[in-house]
Amino acid sequence: MRRFFQYLLRRPILWLSDKFSSRPDKERIYKALSKLYEDIINEPGNKGTVISLDDFDGRFIIFSDQHKGNRNGADDFTVAEASYMAALAHYEQNNFCLINLGDCEELWENLFWQVKKAYKKAFELEGKFLSRNAFIKIFGNHDLYWANDPLASFELKNMYNQEVKIYEGVILKGAINNQPFADTMHPWPPGRCQ
Repeated sequence: MRRFFQYLLRRPILWLSDKFSSRPDKERIYKALSKLYEDIINEPGNKGTVISLDDFDGRFIIFSDQHKGNRNGADDFTVAEASYMAALAHYEQNNFCLINLGDCEELWENLFWQVKKAYKKAFELEGKFLSRNAFIKIFGNHDLYWANDPLASFELKNMYNQEVKIYEGVILKGAINNQPFADTMHPWPPGRCQ
């Protein structure tokens, strides 16, 4: 009986999901990213920072979408925690710069204090990067709390024992074959990423 209903409902459900699913407007995204890029280039430090790839001897590690939760059944980070901790220890020992590129904490489904309590050791290890000025934190849609809540800076300072600047983006500057990039090229021209 179940297979019959699956067969019967599959096409209408696929049609509905296709019709009403999220379809980002590419032009609007390109425009927003280009504006953010210009804002960071023109006024580094407000919405983002500019870093030379020569800094930290070119040693950068970028982590994104960790979604640290509260260790319940919906917390996807739990299975990745041991690998994350081992990687962080290795990169910290070798003087890398850590860029946490958004959605590091799952704050749609959890309160910050729950996440902080669940992953205290991970935050302590991230704090080691911060203590040597090698930590950049960028907010994402699942941790907008960092950009919107007036108490967020207090929470971060309390967690890391020093102030943490939260950014909307970061620009890495460097050169390929002695040709500079990031300050001379437009990063997202319409139609480039199809």
